[in-house]
Amino acid sequence: MREMYAFWKYDLFPFMLYGRVTKFMDNGRVQVKAYGVYSFLPIAILDGAKGRAAIKKIEVLRTEHYNKEQVFRTWKNERKLMARKIIGLENES
Repeated sequence: MREMYAFWKYDLFPFMLYGRVTKFMDNGRVQVKAYGVYSFLPIAILDGAKGRAAIKKIEVLRTEHYNKEQVFRTWKNERKLMARKIIGLENES
């Protein structure tokens, strides 16, 4: 089988998962190497090099997202502590 990559919906950023296809099923679903016997309904299937390139770009987006999310989480926690100090709760968390 040619090297193929499937992409399917997921509920966390980047709202899709992906993997190298090991089996195409009659019902339109696919099995991928990393998930064993589990099957997924793909939203896209890309051939070899295109699939690998897409995965690299998605991984960059995922890294950027989580880095920004961590910065925001830190900022939000700092503001929470500032607000608590305003009302006299500086020693409580």
